Amino acid sequence: MDNHVCHDCLSWPTLESSQLEDMKLNSLILFVCTNSHDLLTRDEGQDLVEYALIITLIALAAVAGIGHVATAVDSVFSKISDTLA
Repeated sequence: MDNHVCHDCLSWPTLESSQLEDMKLNSLILFVCTNSHDLLTRDEGQDLVEYALIITLIALAAVAGIGHVATAVDSVFSKISDTLA
């Protein structure tokens, strides 16, 4: 078995760090451009997001209304306590 290594194949050109950063940025821009249309037009998971928004609105309404309910319950128990005293 021949273990000959081609030295021409191993001599890749070296890149400066600025060139490497430019390549990374270009790759990221290319990825975003090619996948943005797919991400914006896909409707998979849309129902899940809608349900999450509804649950969030219900939770916010419950948190906002709990103060009024607590005041009303405190008032009722105070009246009961005064009546029994």
